[in-house]
Amino acid sequence: MSGGLPLVYDPAVFGTPVAMLQIPDAVKLRIKSDITAGLSSSRFTQDGLSVDELRQKLDPSDAQALTQKEVEVGWACPSCTNVFQQEVLLKNHQRSVCQGTESVSPAQFLEYHDTQRSLPGVYIGANSLRMQFLFV
Repeated sequence: MSGGLPLVYDPAVFGTPVAMLQIPDAVKLRIKSDITAGLSSSRFTQDGLSVDELRQKLDPSDAQALTQKEVEVGWACPSCTNVFQQEVLLKNHQRSVCQGTESVSPAQFLEYHDTQRSLPGVYIGANSLRMQFLFV
């Protein structure tokens, strides 16, 4: 089976390709290019909007009350750029699949959720999710 994927694809071992993430193509391209370029971070909204564009979609009082919460959500292999939900899964992947990359710093994924200060824990719609990839 040269050059192909295994018959059974286990995302815990192989990760999830950036192309399969449920985000706009422009955001996928930006993530891939930022990882490939070795940048220290990549910031964007899940729907590709800027923070200012999101604020414009809200009532002025809601826009003023908008705050952010940072949440760690995963890791990326710097070699194949596949993503993992846990660092231990990435480390296992680097030992078994992308061997020789253990010394290369992985990309840490952090999501920023826009929330209402007056309503802690309440997120402003699915389109307000923003992510930051830190390449540490």
